[in-house]
Amino acid sequence: MNTHFEDADTKSWELPSEHSADDVRLSEDVLKKYICSLTQPGDLVFDPFAGFGTTLVVAERLERRGLGYEILEARARYANSIISSSSNVICSDIQNIELDQLPLIDLCISSPPYMNKTDAEDPLSGYADPIGTYEEYIAKLRAIYTSIGKRLNEDGHLVIQIQNLQTDQGITPLAFDLYNAIGSDLAFVSEDITIWDTKCYGYTHGYCFIYRGD
Repeated sequence: MNTHFEDADTKSWELPSEHSADDVRLSEDVLKKYICSLTQPGDLVFDPFAGFGTTLVVAERLERRGLGYEILEARARYANSIISSSSNVICSDIQNIELDQLPLIDLCISSPPYMNKTDAEDPLSGYADPIGTYEEYIAKLRAIYTSIGKRLNEDGHLVIQIQNLQTDQGITPLAFDLYNAIGSDLAFVSEDITIWDTKCYGYTHGYCFIYRGD
């Protein structure tokens, strides 16, 4: 099995003008790849950083149920306007959700909001609040993903699409730092390398880390 694939960054619809400048949606082809291979019709697909609802839209097209959390009200409202009643984006900070409030999940697939080491804002607040350190941000991501891992079904998976970042201020090995932080909290299954035609944050590739619940 190949451990790398070309990601065409497929998006089948345009965002409204008020959102188009912040179009950081996951590629629909990437979502389809993992939803098809790791779930069955009727299964629950979860995105803790639901954004504009792309994960849930693709899940519905493939006859899966969808659930997501999104901290920014405008994005959550838009997401709920384009999905059906079988799915839902809850406007809330995923960090405020008690573990036992989540249903059992068949697949969690997401890309977290990114942070460079030199950034001063907390990505997990919607870049609205200051953050002390980059290490604090990584610790928060670890807590989120390991908590979700405890709500995976017996055959459930967690997929994180993430990359390292390179700017004029230097390199932030975000993918590697998160992988190291999660460590043995979740059972690591494999990684896929996504390859792009153009640079994104200084690179032409990223990673999909695939885990099982521990």
